[in-house]
Amino acid sequence: MQGKKLLHKFMQESSFLHKKVLDTLTITCDGLLKAKKLSVTALGRAIASKTPDKHAIKRVDRLVSNPTLEEHRGCFYKALAEKVVPKTGWCPILVDTSCLTADSEFQLIRASLALDGRGFTLFEMAYRNGTLSQIYEIFLEKLNEVLPEEKGHVILISDAGFHNKWFHLVKKQKWDFIGRIRQDKHYTTADGKSFPCKSLHKIATLKPTHHGTVFLCKKSHNKAIICDLYSIRKKIKGRKMKTKKGAIKRGSYSKAFAKGQKEPWVLASSLPKNSFNPEQIVRLYSFRMQIEESFRDMKNNKYGFSFKNTLTRSVRRLNALMLIAAIVNFIVWSVGVMAEQKKWHLKCQSNTSKKRTLSLSYLGAIILKSTYFQIKTSEIENAIKNIIIPSDLNIMERQF
Repeated sequence: MQGKKLLHKFMQESSFLHKKVLDTLTITCDGLLKAKKLSVTALGRAIASKTPDKHAIKRVDRLVSNPTLEEHRGCFYKALAEKVVPKTGWCPILVDTSCLTADSEFQLIRASLALDGRGFTLFEMAYRNGTLSQIYEIFLEKLNEVLPEEKGHVILISDAGFHNKWFHLVKKQKWDFIGRIRQDKHYTTADGKSFPCKSLHKIATLKPTHHGTVFLCKKSHNKAIICDLYSIRKKIKGRKMKTKKGAIKRGSYSKAFAKGQKEPWVLASSLPKNSFNPEQIVRLYSFRMQIEESFRDMKNNKYGFSFKNTLTRSVRRLNALMLIAAIVNFIVWSVGVMAEQKKWHLKCQSNTSKKRTLSLSYLGAIILKSTYFQIKTSEIENAIKNIIIPSDLNIMERQF
């Protein structure tokens, strides 16, 4: 019931849609809070309705196919972004892709604000596999529309799948970037000498190192990306991917993943050297793992919304389902933020640790389900104002 009140409060601020569409969206989000399964059928069965399940399912089906919802989808993300994006300083945003369907035919690209904990989803969109480079510009333009006009300087942090075309478009938006460089990429020094980026692996150490300002290409030219290169060799943690029987996995995916984890980081950054030192550049990039956790929140059967089992095969419908997940994630996350600041997590953990051992989203879901805790929207709004952005000095000085 408390979750439904919070949903109504958020939807009241979204007056750009017809009331009936907003009502259906609200009860569908409430259904996701109850069912924790992000599929049309599961949502239809979970919503409160006096009609048979068949009609409730069709109601959700019409919602996710509604072209008006697709048209105004960015307005909801904008309303969410305005609550958390810092108005001054630096605004570190994580960008990555992930498979949406089991056959990998459809994937998503997501931008999340890096926080001290979970990344907060700012914008996302589905696309067909193999068309990622074609939607770079559309995605960045939509992200720019979603972000509030009054915001800190944007830093886009991406993994090795994003290269020169992406960096060019980021600079076109007058933003900065940090990206990992892998595979057979080359860089050219100011004196015109070209080297493979892999050559930095041999000289990478446990301490972050700056390798100077370079052209990110084989031969320098007017359209070449000018950036600074950094490297670090991470300590090997000794983790092994295992089968259900406990044996170490030997498949091609496991071997490729292991190789990527052992390989030193070579990072390209457009950030000014006088504002960020090598340790801070590496620290910012290390927050990239947060977006992987947010993917799990949506797709995992045990800890998330079971979205990896979806049978939807339409970009519009996938976008609508992801919007529903984003709204619900905001609700549970914001309640979790408030609960931690009020020390409620101590009453939700089975251990005696003073430190929070539950994710903010999971903690928020527990609080909403319980009748013991009473939630006030004013307390949630105040709690969100106190969240910490990684570019704050105390976060940047932590060990990575």
